[in-house]
Amino acid sequence: MAYITPFLKGFLEDNQNAVGIQGAIPGATNYGGMRSRAGSLAGSNRFQEYWRGQAGNVYNQYLSTFARNPESELSDYLDNFDWLKGFQDLSPARRGETPQRFAPRVRYSA
Repeated sequence: MAYITPFLKGFLEDNQNAVGIQGAIPGATNYGGMRSRAGSLAGSNRFQEYWRGQAGNVYNQYLSTFARNPESELSDYLDNFDWLKGFQDLSPARRGETPQRFAPRVRYSA
């Protein structure tokens, strides 16, 4: 991915906690050249809100990686973290999509 800048890398190493992770959540401008639907997902408010709420869980996952490999850095872990796949694996309702607005329920009358 390589979207973590040297400034952000220093910030993450100084703030190794969930707050630091919230600063590393990719947006539309820094997610490695994603285009089309993937790019619009990463830039969406729902995407960023979801990951802000999951920052503690992401940090705990990093800590488990750090326990196995003490040489690992938070910035490297986040740089290789698949933000988009984690979001796409959610159900449409959890992603904030409402398909019923475009495809209303069919009603049968007798």
